[in-house]
Amino acid sequence: MKFTNRIVFLLLALVPVLAVAVVALATLDRGHSIETPTKVLEQVGPPNLPLIAVSTDVDAVVFCGGRGYVAGTIVDDTAFLDRFALPRTYAGKADRHNMGIPNGPAGTRGMDLSPDCTRAFVADTEVNQLRIVDTSAGSKAWGNAKATEGLVGTIPDIDTPQAVAVGADGNVYVTAGTNDPLLLQIGRRAGTPEAYEIKARLQLSGCNTPRAMVLDGANALIACSISNTVLKVGLNPLRLIASVRTHDPDNGREGSGPYDIALRKAGDKTFLYTANKNSDTVSVIEDQGSALALVAAVKIAGKPANVTHCAAHGVDCAVIFSPEPWSVAVSPDGRFVFTSNNVDRSVGVICAANNTFLGSWRALPVLSTRLADVLATIRIGTDDLLYVAEGGTGLYPYLINTLNYLYAAQCPAG
Repeated sequence: MKFTNRIVFLLLALVPVLAVAVVALATLDRGHSIETPTKVLEQVGPPNLPLIAVSTDVDAVVFCGGRGYVAGTIVDDTAFLDRFALPRTYAGKADRHNMGIPNGPAGTRGMDLSPDCTRAFVADTEVNQLRIVDTSAGSKAWGNAKATEGLVGTIPDIDTPQAVAVGADGNVYVTAGTNDPLLLQIGRRAGTPEAYEIKARLQLSGCNTPRAMVLDGANALIACSISNTVLKVGLNPLRLIASVRTHDPDNGREGSGPYDIALRKAGDKTFLYTANKNSDTVSVIEDQGSALALVAAVKIAGKPANVTHCAAHGVDCAVIFSPEPWSVAVSPDGRFVFTSNNVDRSVGVICAANNTFLGSWRALPVLSTRLADVLATIRIGTDDLLYVAEGGTGLYPYLINTLNYLYAAQCPAG
């Protein structure tokens, strides 16, 4: 009887402690004004195709002319440009070309190709310049890792080049700088077949660290990660049109994102999506022409770690609900928005029609040597593919058509 009384007394004594703990947990989450999801996909994700082995660190993936191009660095800090055939890539090493760059491109948008696919423009943040590579060089240049004959030019004296995008007019647009950022317009020098030069500069007011950029016709949309802003810039001539602040749950603290930006067309409307690493959100922004409007913020949840697997490898087995989304991409049909989640190596899925988080699947090995921070999508025939980059190995392609059936009830098409 005395033993039973002691148990009852102990449980009653714990009630205030548990109450304080609950209040503390509620206080920790008070900074988030949106609902925190807790569901994840427990089933296997979309079917994956054979791994594509490319450079050690993948920094950019671009599709052009029936091929995929990957810019990244290898273990000796030499940068390479790899290419692989579409759609059915083979398991093995892709063609590799040495660009002679001490270090690789920055972020997820550090490389782009000309409209005819014959030139690659790669940001070189180590020595502050843009490298120009002849991608039409013969097979010898691609098959020999020491060959550099494809490197045809440089644009020097660019302070920390980050995002690179080539317009339909052939001009190259590069974001540069951090605290004092610029958008540069680079084009061919008159009377020369190969030489390029800076044609125009625009000070990016209100932007700190222009990490990612996407072009939409005659406009550029730029994601500024430290200042939590997205800018809309006209390209001809360069001019600032509009800006908007992305989701910021910390009421003004800089650095909540965005780390990447993607674009989706829905009828006569244009939507932008930014992956906000530090706030675990995706901002949904509508381009209204002369203004940008933040219309939603979607919270991303990570996938719980496999307790048995991580314990066997000495990894923290705590359930992960702070995935840190770095990259964002839109499915070719515009139905889904994907995020690459660094902490748990998962890919998150958002329904674009209703801005609802649907879940996530483990897209990379738990013990990947480098976090997932590059996503790319493409439609080939009737197949929609999502490429997830893993630094230590290469690209994991996923056939994402199956998501249309998996989420038929939760996510309307169109």
